[in-house]
Amino acid sequence: MLPIFKWEKLLPNYNGYNTPIFAKVDPNAKYPLAVAAQEIAEARRKLKWIVLIFLVSIVPALYVTIFGGSNIPYITGPILFFAGFGYMLSPMFERYLETYGHEVEVAAAAEIYDVDPMEYRLEEAETMQEYYKGFKDMSVEDIEYEMLGNWDDAESWVNNNLKYLRSLDETRPKTG
Repeated sequence: MLPIFKWEKLLPNYNGYNTPIFAKVDPNAKYPLAVAAQEIAEARRKLKWIVLIFLVSIVPALYVTIFGGSNIPYITGPILFFAGFGYMLSPMFERYLETYGHEVEVAAAAEIYDVDPMEYRLEEAETMQEYYKGFKDMSVEDIEYEMLGNWDDAESWVNNNLKYLRSLDETRPKTG
């Protein structure tokens, strides 16, 4: 199942990293399973977006192939494909993805480590404002508000993946 997950010591100030194919988390992070939840949730959401872009971009070609005619030119598919990837590179997509991912981390920390979600959300919002380019122009309160809008989805994601997250803890290198 994607993403491929790996515990790995990362650079200072980095708790985790993800692409649609893999997620890496520092086993020494403050709440490692919560960070793992965030990275995995973000990676899966990126992968879903890529699949959606691919499917939408091949529809025009399939339509022309099946029904014939030139009402929908073949160029429509590549245009939709690159427009979708362009959106994935935009600050708006970064905000969408990161607020969701960090709210998953908040929900996981609350569930697994019994952390107060309000305090942890504030901590995450401050970190996002400091380190993420797409959040520099936002106030911490606005970031918290956007994160809170994802609470139901994040809590559901954590509940659906709790067994998997706990199994990751068994593979985490223990440090002394």
